[in-house]
Amino acid sequence: MQISTIHSFCQKMLQTFPEYFQYGIVFDVLDELDQFMYITKNYWNYGLKDYIQDISLEDLIIFYNKCTENNVSPNNLIRYLRQTKASNLDLAIGKSYSRYLIDLLNPEETKLDFALLQREFFHLLKNNPEVLEVVRNMYDYIIIDEYQDTNPIQEAIFKLICEPKYNITVVGDEDQSIYGFRGASIWNFRSFLSRYPNAIKMELEENYRSSPEIVTLFDKFMDTHRIFEKNIFTNNPPFSKPLLIQSKEFTEEAKNIIKMINELVTNHEIEYGDITVLFKSVKNHSHYIIEELSNNEIPFISIGDSSLLTKDEIKDIILLMSYVNSFEPEESRLEEIFNRDILISDFLNLEQESIEKLRKEVDIFYFLDSFDIKLLKKLNINSKDTNLLINLKNLKIEQKRNKLSQLKLFYRILDVTGIHHCLITKFMEDNDTSADIKLRNLAKFSVLIHKFEKNTNSKKFKTFFYYLGRIPENKMDDSASYTDLNAVKLMTIHQAKGLEFPVVILAGVTERRYNRTSQEETTVIEIPKELLLDKQTFNRGEELQRTFYVGMSRAQKLLIISS
Repeated sequence: MQISTIHSFCQKMLQTFPEYFQYGIVFDVLDELDQFMYITKNYWNYGLKDYIQDISLEDLIIFYNKCTENNVSPNNLIRYLRQTKASNLDLAIGKSYSRYLIDLLNPEETKLDFALLQREFFHLLKNNPEVLEVVRNMYDYIIIDEYQDTNPIQEAIFKLICEPKYNITVVGDEDQSIYGFRGASIWNFRSFLSRYPNAIKMELEENYRSSPEIVTLFDKFMDTHRIFEKNIFTNNPPFSKPLLIQSKEFTEEAKNIIKMINELVTNHEIEYGDITVLFKSVKNHSHYIIEELSNNEIPFISIGDSSLLTKDEIKDIILLMSYVNSFEPEESRLEEIFNRDILISDFLNLEQESIEKLRKEVDIFYFLDSFDIKLLKKLNINSKDTNLLINLKNLKIEQKRNKLSQLKLFYRILDVTGIHHCLITKFMEDNDTSADIKLRNLAKFSVLIHKFEKNTNSKKFKTFFYYLGRIPENKMDDSASYTDLNAVKLMTIHQAKGLEFPVVILAGVTERRYNRTSQEETTVIEIPKELLLDKQTFNRGEELQRTFYVGMSRAQKLLIISS
């Protein structure tokens, strides 16, 4: 038996038949964050220099992936754009896709993003009947889970492999198809029975997760919009009717949610770790709630890589790295980091007396240049704090001389400050949840640095800081790694898909955010349907409704909707 994601399956198959794959067995696979960093570095070479202000990198990546996942020929796309007298911008974007593929498929240093990994395996099967026959004989049965989230190229791969025996079983739920914006095709699921007319349909209608009150609510919500009839039921014991919190503005909503959390924890034997607050977007919708959680000293973890950069421990390590690198910031969405008072940072852990003395003498902006051993002695700074400050200053001198990579510098700062030992001790000896969260965040930040250096071949902090300011919210999804913490979780509905929580609060529910009005998919340029594998129109309004359904159905015992 083999169990794998579609990406790892395609990678394994390409490496199993290197003699049929022109790029052999050695190639790098770019995950979503790798792909973003790679394109950020290289899109200047794709003929888009004159259009930087007209297109976002995120939209460009969505366009590239849609083309690849639909097996769109770059030449056919460019021909279509010329025939339809497309704008210079559209033609440049179309040509940039061709240059992107040429760049990735360099025989000397081949890289495959997730979409290209699948497309290349599809081509391998399509163009080599003997390979297809071997692959078909490798598997007696094929089972595909979460089938509603498959994209066109994946469906083409499955169809090739399962023929002519059609030994395929798919499991899915059209109500939970919420990745159309990333290329998934709900029509793979909806048209399965018509494409495989001899298929046997088995209805899995018992819900093992939620209480009857929650099941009744979300089933009624979706019932009139389904293509397939369902009769969802549960044998779980009753718990509580879903609750509705209504507020006039977002600040009031935040206070009401914190009031509800305190009520649950204080009077209803609910742990903080049982509670998850779900948003359509953490980045855009969670600010007021995060502020109230902090003010009320409620432990919480906000999941999503852009939120990582809002954490105090990450701001402090960025600030210390900037000091050691002699970096002076320019305008950036992260510039507020440089207004922080590093003297009170947990990284330095200075005595209060030292902080007060240094604050009178030290220029925070030029922190490591503002003191020397003579000044520290003159101020009568204690030996512990003096050693720390001098070691940081020496690290700056070493960095200027040896130009350490940013990852090495990150670890050196951890060693000099001893912050990781302190956090480990707090977690191991005191079971301190906040220390655990900070350790995980620092570990995650180290991955970010590693990916930056791998994809850019740069050691410069200035370049790293530039990349940090551009990373989208959805490029490092790590929701599962935090589910065991005794802290309130804040995450997007998409990050929560596949997970379950005793108490779910759906926050920021407004008509504008979940408007079901039909909206067709928009990409940076129109791709004609005749060039696509999936010729169906993506309905954004329907997907927003399914997104809300998925949010409701994460709750096990109590669902709270905040509007």
